Amino acid sequence: MHINSECYKSKDALLRLNRDLEHTVQVRAAELKALTADLRESQAAQQRLEAEVLMVSEREQSRLGQCLHDGLGQELSGIALMCQAMANRLRASNHPEAEEAEYIAALTSNSIGTARELAMGFCPVKLDRDGLLIALEDLSVETARIFEMDCTFSHSGVIPHFDRDKKNHLYRIVQEAVANASKPIRAKTLSIALKGGPGETCLSISNAGAGMHPPRLPDSGQEPRLMEYRARLIGARMEWSEIESGGWRLSCWLPNPEAPL
Repeated sequence: MHINSECYKSKDALLRLNRDLEHTVQVRAAELKALTADLRESQAAQQRLEAEVLMVSEREQSRLGQCLHDGLGQELSGIALMCQAMANRLRASNHPEAEEAEYIAALTSNSIGTARELAMGFCPVKLDRDGLLIALEDLSVETARIFEMDCTFSHSGVIPHFDRDKKNHLYRIVQEAVANASKPIRAKTLSIALKGGPGETCLSISNAGAGMHPPRLPDSGQEPRLMEYRARLIGARMEWSEIESGGWRLSCWLPNPEAPL
């Protein structure tokens, strides 16, 4: 009888332990579920914040571009016309300062060109159809001219018809990479390539030069972070890699739309 009593006690203790264990598992499962929900909400909030940051940035850049084009550009055009008219009058009366007036008019015209280039940088623009290819080609030409670096653009394969937002973000990714590559102590050779594939399109920016490293250092500024925001926003994946001969390459793969042109 004593043995049976001990067996019953052991069985009851085992059942209680099993119930306690099941309860603990249920509590932990509920806690894990709550933590997972919080994590998902946090990730969603971060994505919303990233989208808002980029939206504000795009809106501000568009505003600045519009101000440069419609505001400063128009004012400079008016000044250039006035200077040229004054130069003509001075030239007609053989005034010795006619040449100086014409020089001021020429400088003002150059300033108009600079303002327009800046405006185009803020509002890259007509990105419909082949607009992305044209915009990237123009960007490479302007980069080579302004920063005195060897900058080239090439494209291959069938480039699908991405929507305007995706084209805009792809252009901004290149623009921000170029800005990083153009900083002091950066290499002077930059190549931009867009390659269409059967399932995705690859955008790559390569900065060749001995001693160059991917710009993911503490002092590299905000460009890499903004590029990653933009890539995530359009469903693309990005990868930084070092080139064996020196330098870095940024590759961005974007899934093609279901019905490419």
